[in-house]
Amino acid sequence: MGGAINVSTGADLSWVGGEVLSEFTPELIELLADILQNPVFPEKEFDRLKKDYVRNLSMAKAEPGQLAQEKFLQILYPDHPYGRMFHPKKC
Repeated sequence: MGGAINVSTGADLSWVGGEVLSEFTPELIELLADILQNPVFPEKEFDRLKKDYVRNLSMAKAEPGQLAQEKFLQILYPDHPYGRMFHPKKC
């Protein structure tokens, strides 16, 4: 189809989109609908991503800028999940 599918996630949103040659727009929409309605999360891949996340989180906890950001968010959002950057189990 001459394009790409893009997926992005964040604390507040998830986004799925794509770009294709204009004549393939209906096929892209059909493909995106299938991806959204029938997601596949291979267990092996999911486990690898969880391990990567934990490793990245432990590295972030050692960076002064990240610690300052966490403290700032705790002050700004004291009783909200946004204020718990390194404490997802409390969310």
